Amino acid sequence: MPEDNSTPNNPVSALIDKLVGPVYDDLLKPAIQEVGKGVGGLASYYMHGWQAQGAIARANLNLLQATLEPKLEAIPEEQRIPVDPAILVPVLQASSYAAQHEDIREMFANLLASAANADKAKSFHSSFVEVVRQLSPLDARILRSFTTRMRSYIPAVKIVARIDNSETDTLLHFTDLNDMDEDLKEIELAIENLSRLGIVKISYERWLIKDEEYIPMINLLKSANAEIDDARYSPPRVSASFTESDKIIPGFYQPGIISLTPFGDALKLACI
Repeated sequence: MPEDNSTPNNPVSALIDKLVGPVYDDLLKPAIQEVGKGVGGLASYYMHGWQAQGAIARANLNLLQATLEPKLEAIPEEQRIPVDPAILVPVLQASSYAAQHEDIREMFANLLASAANADKAKSFHSSFVEVVRQLSPLDARILRSFTTRMRSYIPAVKIVARIDNSETDTLLHFTDLNDMDEDLKEIELAIENLSRLGIVKISYERWLIKDEEYIPMINLLKSANAEIDDARYSPPRVSASFTESDKIIPGFYQPGIISLTPFGDALKLACI
């Protein structure tokens, strides 16, 4: 039996009604409804009617709706504004296949809530939607760490080996984000992606004045790398030596800093 996409329990219809408001006029309404008829309709538009994907999309948009509703209710009535469909529709599309990830769902819900808030909308850029689409859950957690740890930077250390009069990075972006339980390579790639998207800036030409920001990380590196037999700190570098096939290779630790760009700070305010 065909689905009734007009039902008030339809998550897309409910979200559109709440977020678009007066702008959702008779001319615009049929076009958006065609994209967002329940999630069955959304799924059929984007996923060619495949039932399994439609079920996943429906479940994901229900999750988005449940996450978003308290955020909308918290906006004072006088501050609520209609959300531009150019923002709403891409968020619904992306959420239909990504909202099962709590970190990404929170970001999309916060984006919609920010776009519906007159105060926050002033600093909202439409490119934020596409940027969040390109984030992994780990990327989102690293971005959130700037807020949860109440700081504007992440201290970072890289290991550099000197081989044949040249310098080679052997480990990049070792940070104090050890509570994330991901592999070091995964964190390195996540930080590189945040940099690629213009959210953070990575610099090993700048570092923090306080040595204590780096010493705990260097001690962890020492415990995990028995081949590093010298870790005397000498700002801006920590000297070390590497043993490889019984050959001593001079090397050093290089402290650095990962900081939010102005674009990244605006994104954080909009979706974290």
